This record gives sequence, structure tokens and C-alpha cells, in this order.
Amino acid sequence: MAFYGIDVSYYQGTIDWQKVQVNGPDFCFVRMGYANGDGTLTIDSEFENNMNGIADTCIDTGVYLYSYLRTEQAAVEAAGEFLAIAQNYCLTMPLVFDLENTEIYGSLGKELTTGIAQTFLGRVRDAGYYPMLYSNPNFVENYLNIADLEEFDFWVADYRSFIRYTGPYGIWQYTDQGVIDGIGSRVDLDIAYRDYPAIIKSEGYNHLPSWRRILPGSRVKIRSTATVYANSSVVIPPCVRQAEYKVLKVCGRTALLSCINSWVWLEDLELIQGPTE
Repeated sequence: MAFYGIDVSYYQGTIDWQKVQVNGPDFCFVRMGYANGDGTLTIDSEFENNMNGIADTCIDTGVYLYSYLRTEQAAVEAAGEFLAIAQNYCLTMPLVFDLENTEIYGSLGKELTTGIAQTFLGRVRDAGYYPMLYSNPNFVENYLNIADLEEFDFWVADYRSFIRYTGPYGIWQYTDQGVIDGIGSRVDLDIAYRDYPAIIKSEGYNHLPSWRRILPGSRVKIRSTATVYANSSVVIPPCVRQAEYKVLKVCGRTALLSCINSWVWLEDLELIQGPTE
């Protein structure tokens, strides 16, 4: 099964996320910014706007950081700051290290460049988040010892009709010329070949609150403290709170329940059983 997404930064300007949602991308990666050579971060000027806007949609979200890092110690510092910011958001897609600058890493050599990637991604993993490397076939072949990074999922950028990279990858960025209503410029388009939100939720990555781990197919009950349906002033009757329901769909902070065919806040649900095959 394939899932379709986009990735955005300040290059796309101010985005109308409600319009974007109508076009149905399953996921989005938002650029947090870039890591300077010394490990400090420069935050993308649209990062906060994008994260606030996408939070009100059904789009699964991850973040990425472009790298100018020059040492493994700088990677430690950058990863710490990256994680400190990431923990403020409910991220249901991986946390990505964007490594592709040939000018910097051509002078550092494969061993150090690979060590920087291992250090950064390892810190993300050890903090309980799902790490991912982003790059392209040319960089992987000429600037990295990719075999030393096989424990991390790979997001490959290749705009040809086929992917030259022959190793395993989880996401393919196949064009930078996408057109999406709600975005005023061209945008990168991606295909994910793994269900990352399901993996992250079911395996406990990214420090998601318990209600964020509820998946389609789960059995749930509505908590006795729930008062009204999601995005509504309609009161939930006591009899409705006594039954169990199957989750038909999850959208942002809400879930569509069977039988009553109504949307309920995820925070108002008690998980009885996860989805079954």
C-alpha cells in the first residue's frame, strides 16, 4: 500500500492548510530549519505557522532538519535542540535528518559524514522517536557509507521516472514540481511505502499521548467524562457512553465511531483493544 504526501518549508510561503487538506495528502513533513556547522539551529520562518495550521487537519505530520553540521559533537548539540522543539508537537511521522550538501560534506569525507549522520539519528532513536535519513542517490553513493546507516529508514529524492538507488527505502520524493491548492508555489511530492503513522502509534514511538495511539479498527468506549461530540455542541447521551465501538477513521484529534457514525474527540475515548487483523 502506498501513501501520498508533501514536504514544505518557508519556500512555499503562507499555506492555507484547510485547502491543502481537501486535496487529500496523507502526510506532510515540515522543515524545522537547518543545523549550523557548530550545532546551533536556525528555525524556518514558517515552521510555527505550518505546525499550527496543520494541527487542525487530518494530515499525519513529521519534521525535518537540513544539515550543515561539521562534527559529531555538533550533531549531538543539534539533535538535543531538535528534540527539545519536536517534543512540543504530536508527530505521527518520522523525524528526519536531511543530508545532501555536497559542498560541505565533499570536504569532510565519507567517514566523518557518516559519523555525523549516525550520531544525529542515533540520538533521535535513543530519545524514543522514529528517525529517518533523507538524501539522494548521488550523495549516498559518493559521500556516505550507507551500509553503516542501514538501521535507519531512508527517504530518497530522485526526480527521474525510476529510482537509481538500489538499496531499501521507505519514502520516495519523486518531484519538486507538485501543484496543490492552498500552496502558492511548487511543492515536493512524496510516496511512502510503509504505514509510518501505524508503526509509530502501535510501537510507541514519538512519545504520543495514549489517545494519539488509537488507530482505525480499534475497539473503544467513550469516557464517562465526555460531554459533547467533536466540533459540536450536541450532548452525548449517557446510553451512548455505555457501549463499545469500532473506530472507522482517525482525523487529527477526532475519531469516527461505528454504529453512532459520529465524530468524537480522541481524548474522550478509552482504548479497549487495538486493531485486529
